[in-house]
Amino acid sequence: MDRQTKIINGKKALIKTILNYFESSLSVVVVLAVIVYVLSYLSNFHTYDWKMMETFYDFINLILLSVVGIEVAKLLITQDIYSISNLLTFVVARKMLKPDISAEELVFGVISFAVLFFIHVKFIQKKQRV
Repeated sequence: MDRQTKIINGKKALIKTILNYFESSLSVVVVLAVIVYVLSYLSNFHTYDWKMMETFYDFINLILLSVVGIEVAKLLITQDIYSISNLLTFVVARKMLKPDISAEELVFGVISFAVLFFIHVKFIQKKQRV
């Protein structure tokens, strides 16, 4: 290797390291945002009317949105197919649990789950067995 190639490789490695640190710091920011969001919701927890169905949907939405945020943070750190699959599963689940979902959205959600299940069985589990 000549000197110029070593310099270019060194710069690429430095940029890659900086970007990895930036992604890790973004994941910390996402986790902190999830914590703040959950705490702000829970601070008014006792004031909600639990006899209403909307309260339950809001609570489930909070849980799934928190899980999506954590999965995004995991994806920024691990960057593997399993994290992507988990993230997409929770995003679809969150969408399907909305009370005002149409029939078309429900069909697309079921198809999405079937595709994600197929990907998980065919690619992810096979990769984990190896």
